[in-house]
Amino acid sequence: MRQFTNFLETIDGQGKNIAQLDSNQVEWLVNMANDREAGTAADRAENILCFFYEICSPPPSAPKSNATAQRKPKPAAEELIRAQNKVAFSPNPADQYIQLEYDLLFAKEHTDMRIYDQLGRLVTTYTIGLNTQGVEILDTRKLTPGVYIVEIVQNEKQVFSGKFIVQH
Repeated sequence: MRQFTNFLETIDGQGKNIAQLDSNQVEWLVNMANDREAGTAADRAENILCFFYEICSPPPSAPKSNATAQRKPKPAAEELIRAQNKVAFSPNPADQYIQLEYDLLFAKEHTDMRIYDQLGRLVTTYTIGLNTQGVEILDTRKLTPGVYIVEIVQNEKQVFSGKFIVQH
C-alpha cells in the first residue's frame, strides 16, 4: 500500500491526477493490479485502470476465451471514490470512547469528518484538511446510547458514510 501511496504522491507532485498518466505510469498500475500480494493497493490500481483507462479485468469465473466480452462494468466516479475511502471504528460498540481511523484516496483542503446522532443532529466535526490518513478519538461517555453516523465530506460532497454504536 505504501508503494501505491508514494505513486499517487509522485503524480500529484507532477501536477497531474490519475486521469493524466503516461504510458509508463499506466504500466506500473497494471503491474500493481496483477500483484496478488498487493492487497488493497492492487484493488485500487485495478479500479483506476478500469475507470480511467478502460483496462478492466474479466471476472474471476469468466473463461479465458470470453474474457474480453465479459469485462467488469465501468464504475461511476462516485462509486470508485466511495469504495476507496475507508473509516475503521474501534471498539464498536463503544463504551467510553471510539477511535475513528480514516484512509482517504484524495487529499482535499476542505475535508471534514462529521458525526451525527440517530436523529440526524450534528454531534461534532473534525477538520481533516489535506490529511489522507489519520485517527480521531471521540469521547462517548456523554453521548446517549444508540447508533451514530460518520460522514466524510470533501468540498461539500460526501465521500464516505458509516455507522457505529454507543452503549454504556
